[in-house]
Amino acid sequence: MSLPCHSKGTWQLLSSTFSSLRTTSQTKAQVIAVFHTNAGHVTLNDKSYNTDRNVATGNPYKALVADLMKRGAHIELCGATAKGKSSFRQL
Repeated sequence: MSLPCHSKGTWQLLSSTFSSLRTTSQTKAQVIAVFHTNAGHVTLNDKSYNTDRNVATGNPYKALVADLMKRGAHIELCGATAKGKSSFRQL
């Protein structure tokens, strides 16, 4: 299953989908979220997020990403995206 992660509503869908997979005892699933191009910034630490997005708020997605990781999801940044942007190399 592949879901675009460009809106908060999609995050909620992804989170609830992941929860339903985890609560079915006979289901064995592995969730790997790969972020690329404009969605790659969700994987950044606060300092790098601020630099990349030209803001001073920190990464507003870090709690959502941390929650998914706590539930067992693997979060990855596309290698081409990381290579193409200097702020992504500061992770």
